[in-house]
Amino acid sequence: MAKRWLGLDWQLSLSSGWGIAGLNMAWGIEQDGCFKPVPLYPSAQLQSVRDELKGFVAKLYRHEEEVSGAEIGVQEGIYSEHILKTWKGSTLFSIDARQNFDAGEYIDISNRPDDQQILLYANTTLRLRPFGEHSIVWRMTSEQAAYAMPDNTLDFCFIDADHRYEAVNQNIELWLLESNREELSVGMIM
Repeated sequence: MAKRWLGLDWQLSLSSGWGIAGLNMAWGIEQDGCFKPVPLYPSAQLQSVRDELKGFVAKLYRHEEEVSGAEIGVQEGIYSEHILKTWKGSTLFSIDARQNFDAGEYIDISNRPDDQQILLYANTTLRLRPFGEHSIVWRMTSEQAAYAMPDNTLDFCFIDADHRYEAVNQNIELWLLESNREELSVGMIM
């Protein structure tokens, strides 16, 4: 079975206790052989790492560049921008329906009128434009995007869309099935 990617949501460094602990934990995960750790934040001050970790640190930087991912439920694109500023991966798909849904179906502060959704979409594309080919913005539902996404494109999928229990389950199942990959990492904000 292929190794699964494991996104590290903290900075690896030699200048803080958490950074050192994280580096040692990531090294242990890599040695275990089940996961490929990938930093989602730039690592700091790793040039003077002890000899036994030098090969691992070089591998971490290579892994960062091989990864493609998606954020589902982008709204204003603030978190997509954060990911793209700090992450060294190849491509991030920022996916959001950008449409008003029936208030009986979807009760959420993000469910705005269509004219406001169009402005959010325009502002998001402008926000993410500086990242060029590393950023792809799709205006479609999660289901439409999952079906449109070519197989074996994504290594991770970060879901921040409809937060109802049924919708969360549906999104996770949808992205795992449509990705056609056993090693896809799926995360969700609750």
